[in-house]
Amino acid sequence: MNKPVPSSEDSRLDEWGKYIKKSEDVIRIDDDGVLEAIRNNNPAITAVEVHAGGDDGEISNWGAVGRYLRQSKHVKHLAMNFFGIIDSLDLQSFCDGLAVNKSVESLEIYLDIESDFDDDGNEVDNEQERLIRSFPSELIRNLLPFFKNNYNLVAVDFSFFYQQDLAVNSISDLVSASSSLKSVKIKWRGHEHNLEHLIMVICKRVEVRHITIDEGFLNKGACLEIEKFLSGEHCQLKSFSFSDVELTDNACFDNIINGIFNNKSLECLQMPSREHTRSFLKLLRHTKLSSIRKLIFTPTKLPTITSLCHQLPNVSSLSILTTQDDLYTKYKFSKSMWGKSCPEQDQASSSTLQELLIDGFVARESHIEELNSCLSNHSMLKSLGLYRSWRDDFGMGFDIFQSIPIPQLDSISTLGLIISDSVMTSFCNWVSRIPTLRVLDISSCRNVSLEGWQLLSTLLVSLPIIKEVDFASITTDVNGVPDGVPDTILHALLAKSTLKKASFNISRINQLWAVANALQNPECSLTELKIGYSTGRNLTEREREQFSQLVVSALQRNATLKILEFETDQYEDDDFYNWALFCDLLCNKSSIDATYLSNHTLQSLPINSHYVNTLPFEIYSMLHLNKLKNKHTVAREKILQHHKLEDVNFVPSSLPVAMSWIGKSNSNLGLSQQYRLIRSAPHLIQNDHKKRKRDG
Repeated sequence: MNKPVPSSEDSRLDEWGKYIKKSEDVIRIDDDGVLEAIRNNNPAITAVEVHAGGDDGEISNWGAVGRYLRQSKHVKHLAMNFFGIIDSLDLQSFCDGLAVNKSVESLEIYLDIESDFDDDGNEVDNEQERLIRSFPSELIRNLLPFFKNNYNLVAVDFSFFYQQDLAVNSISDLVSASSSLKSVKIKWRGHEHNLEHLIMVICKRVEVRHITIDEGFLNKGACLEIEKFLSGEHCQLKSFSFSDVELTDNACFDNIINGIFNNKSLECLQMPSREHTRSFLKLLRHTKLSSIRKLIFTPTKLPTITSLCHQLPNVSSLSILTTQDDLYTKYKFSKSMWGKSCPEQDQASSSTLQELLIDGFVARESHIEELNSCLSNHSMLKSLGLYRSWRDDFGMGFDIFQSIPIPQLDSISTLGLIISDSVMTSFCNWVSRIPTLRVLDISSCRNVSLEGWQLLSTLLVSLPIIKEVDFASITTDVNGVPDGVPDTILHALLAKSTLKKASFNISRINQLWAVANALQNPECSLTELKIGYSTGRNLTEREREQFSQLVVSALQRNATLKILEFETDQYEDDDFYNWALFCDLLCNKSSIDATYLSNHTLQSLPINSHYVNTLPFEIYSMLHLNKLKNKHTVAREKILQHHKLEDVNFVPSSLPVAMSWIGKSNSNLGLSQQYRLIRSAPHLIQNDHKKRKRDG
């Protein structure tokens, strides 16, 4: 029997092996009503999540979820979160349905259940505690058939906290059972549990492309297995990430480093800590790594950019972090930045640097001078980020860039800087001379005065092709709360017909009126809008209702906006939004024509206050449906879901067209509607049959 050919790996996994999905694409099955609503195989729902225990709500009918997964053809990603155990029969019923599923390509298992201990530190011995201790192995045993039968499964993510060694060995059985895995991620909290056996099983899979170890304990044997695997001539590993990992001693890490330098396929590498990075950099001084394109590490001392890239001739992204948590703070380089051939040590680099991002490393003038020299030699720069690092005490501002020609600069980000009027002046003077700029991000900047805002307003008008702007969480002092943008900035933003994405804060209802009017403008091209609405007080009931009415009325006349995010400071009332208005916006059920003319563009509506963090399921479902590219299909699915077509008075000549239109549905609703329509009007079918017989 031939195995089905899975879709291209590259189309499903990113460069680190993570399954490609967006958080808003995941729909949580937390009660039977949600399960019943999605059972029609809505093709837009491709990722589902189930919970057991915890405060997030759990599904009560696990067998029903299993039956849904048995029939599903669209679900590609499944996340299972266990904060408590479930009954053995429920678990078996769920896994029996999952065992025959062939659509799931990515699986996440999050297990956080801990046994109780007495005052002496011994495990409590009773029936409930024995069930808790045996649950991980029981879960994995029931999942074995799914791993054996699903040839499309390419990525698994195991996050197990405070579990016994027995569970580690059981996970090894799952990895061994699958014949299609390309990416394995392990997070094992509780460093006393050794991962040697699991690592040995993974390293026997030469077809594995991505390995991530977030937490865990690696002894000498595990490190030797990794070295042997990386050094093998048949190794096809593309990314290897290990952070927050406990090692027996530094000699163990030397084994891993030897494997990395012997490897020829590795493209993406993340190092664990400052101590372990030191030996890596020491060896890098004498040996080049030509295959590495992306590197994340935390050095004890900042190496020079030139020396690093001299030894990494093909690096495309270099992330040098001040702490392990600063993953968003990094140096980024383009794929071809140092050219195809590596220059000699004594030769000037002929790099074509395209992306550069710097965080708090710019703390001494020597680093600024190096940056100045670096940019002077790289006129191909496209993206520049300066995070939390530019300081007035240098007395330089952005003046160092004034004489540097950067003709292709596309993106500038200055997240979290302290910007005085003098720095803002030099910044705006510099940016205004960049006609190619498309992205401007100065979010979370501090100490921006009214004069600084006025300079930004003038700058916006001067940028001819700006497409993305982020002015969120900007404050007028160093430690203050985010302020609403001044009206001059708001009007300048909303007047830019080229703008596609915008993020900013507002503080008054009249500013919301201005946003609503702009969205209704036929020339508006915004596709993504994120607004922080902070009033400093609780709104009245009338003001809350006015808020929802304004947003909905604007979206009724807008056909471009796909993502809308609101964050408010309203603490007291969960019913801040009038959800009925949003339901009518996405699917007006008053008539078939009204449903057809509803908003089929809006795809994401993360409307959050401090208490409102989930949307009603009906809205959630409609947003997922709107993600389908063909808007005629979206309108058809909404009509089939909310209207009984057997109540429509069809003339006989239009019935074949109607039946064909209904039959194009990708869900079970189309067949159901066709069946009900035929049963409600059999005379139409009979008359049409007699007519064709007479004419024939």
